[in-house]
Amino acid sequence: MRTFKILLAIFSFTISYAFGQSPIKEIKIGEKVPDVFLGKILNSKTTSARFSDYKGKVVLIDFYATWCVPCIAALPKLDSLQKEFKDQLVVLPVAYQKRELVSESFKDIPSIKGLSLPVVVEDTIMQKLFPHHTVPHDVIVDQHGIVRAITSVESINSVTLKSYMSGNGVLLTPKVDVVSFNFEKPFFMNDKGIELLKSQFLITGYYDGVASRAGIYKMGASVNTRFECTNCTIRNLYRAAMLKRPAGSLDLPDNRMILKVSDPAPFDGPKMSSSDRPNWNKKYCYCVDLIVPPNRAGQMYDQLRNGLDDFFGYNSELQKVKLKCLEVKIVDSLKAKSISINSVFDRGADLWTFKKQTVQFFLKYINQYSSIPIVETTGFNENIDIQLTPDINNIPNLRSQLLLYGMDLVESYQTMDVIVISDKVK
Repeated sequence: MRTFKILLAIFSFTISYAFGQSPIKEIKIGEKVPDVFLGKILNSKTTSARFSDYKGKVVLIDFYATWCVPCIAALPKLDSLQKEFKDQLVVLPVAYQKRELVSESFKDIPSIKGLSLPVVVEDTIMQKLFPHHTVPHDVIVDQHGIVRAITSVESINSVTLKSYMSGNGVLLTPKVDVVSFNFEKPFFMNDKGIELLKSQFLITGYYDGVASRAGIYKMGASVNTRFECTNCTIRNLYRAAMLKRPAGSLDLPDNRMILKVSDPAPFDGPKMSSSDRPNWNKKYCYCVDLIVPPNRAGQMYDQLRNGLDDFFGYNSELQKVKLKCLEVKIVDSLKAKSISINSVFDRGADLWTFKKQTVQFFLKYINQYSSIPIVETTGFNENIDIQLTPDINNIPNLRSQLLLYGMDLVESYQTMDVIVISDKVK
């Protein structure tokens, strides 16, 4: 009986304690961060902490993921900022992923080996305080625990932090993140509208706060009848429109697109890291939502291409064109074969690392940066390990690096599928 009473008392305390806790709510700029418990921390003298432990310092919370290439690329910069501002600043990366996965990434990814940043892992609380759709997602909290900025890591550097530390205010670009956006529903539709909708081709301008992505959906049918793309460049929209052909699926890189247009500006924007990129995105990125009846599902991609042509004033078609290209040859299969245990892809600022990756993945990635197509016809089915510098269009340098891994490049001419886009005759 006494044991039962003790258990009942413990149970009652647990219930009352649980119900006595305030629900976790979103924290906005100007509000104070509650003293939450951070239960799992890597790369730190302590394996847990309370947020109040950082009182008296500026805290830079960096939400990231190991699969996010821009996130990983930003970590060395954040580590340098931590060393520069020392006791004034705490840089706190936060990952939702498992401890083991995050820990392995610091061992396997060359660009973040040796970093001294503490990392919160298996997070379920911080992401509720600061909900977001996309990473990196960064929050600056002042010495008193008040949120002063919600931004993206691209805006954070030594200059902006020095300005903030010296009392000149926050000079950071605010990050808009539309957390409630549902990619699986047609744009701007309520439930009744979706129920009645049979077909549409909708195109809008840049939607601030929504991730750039594309997808296809069945919309209740047995076949894919909806294509959606948010904040995509015109190049990527046309690439998507050419994906499904009678002979099979195509995913053509930019070096297999020929432009015969009077104004190439809508196609050739600044680099993603450029300060001009946000303004260019707003001018030249679009959202598209296409829905076709089930009996026309097979023509969905043709309808997408025709809709793009009508809207932008172009003619687009897939042509067979003989192009100069670089052909990958395996010259030493033993050197080419991977010896890595874990799969790694790291796009560091000065070095790209591919470990335990297929030749196809490697070529798909570097073709995004190569001005001429790089193709593989050897049928080499083993995984590969390669490290190389990002100057892909320096062919002699690229060849010398590939030779270290049993590969070489040979110039050739091949007839291949090419997207040709020209101005529509008025």
